[in-house]
Amino acid sequence: MGAFEGKILIAFTTAGAFILFVSAYFFYHIFRQHRKYRELEKAKLDAEIYSSELERNNIATELHNDIAPQLASIKMRLHLIESNNPNQIEECSEAISNCIQQIRMISRDLAPISLYELDYQIAIKQYLHDFRVEEHLSVEFIELDDINLTHVQNNYVYRILQEIIHNAVKHSKGKHLKIEISKENDFLVIRTADDGIGFSMNKIKSTNKLGYGLLGIQSKVDYLNGTLVLDEKNKTGTVYNIHVPLKTKF
Repeated sequence: MGAFEGKILIAFTTAGAFILFVSAYFFYHIFRQHRKYRELEKAKLDAEIYSSELERNNIATELHNDIAPQLASIKMRLHLIESNNPNQIEECSEAISNCIQQIRMISRDLAPISLYELDYQIAIKQYLHDFRVEEHLSVEFIELDDINLTHVQNNYVYRILQEIIHNAVKHSKGKHLKIEISKENDFLVIRTADDGIGFSMNKIKSTNKLGYGLLGIQSKVDYLNGTLVLDEKNKTGTVYNIHVPLKTKF
């Protein structure tokens, strides 16, 4: 190889190395921008979630500390009123008692369970008891594995299960709901199935009637970096399959 050919080879090699360097820097820059974008999106979502939980807690506190005591005060004053029809006073008093009970349940339902330092299992059982779910739907809760969750995961798993139970009571027209919790590899797996009328996701999307309940479940699963699959092969009932990575830190 002559000197001229050698110079050409060196020039091509240098140009190739330069192009390779520029390409590598370009892709690295894109990767950094994409990662930064994801971090910003995550931070934004964290802020929205925090604001939402804070607002829920404020509403719950106001219901519990302001409205409920006022109703209780009205109830006490009713008993001091002289009336020719004591039955009406008693009926009003009973109605107010029911309102107070409902407000207490709603305030506890709104507030994040992390405030009470409850595991989602205990919180769900309390939810079933407080809202008398068993009067409308038999719920079978099965834990196949003992799973440790972060505070955020614990709170959101509770919200997901709460929404599934609420949807089953409100829409399924079924008699039984089975909830199974297990661990597969590094994933928390939630499988639920009811014996109700079910629904078609494709049909709901085609009619633009996607409800807030299902959207709420999906958004919470997305926040936990999980996946939600609706099994539509079953001819009856609604079947959820949810996978949540346990190693994700919040």
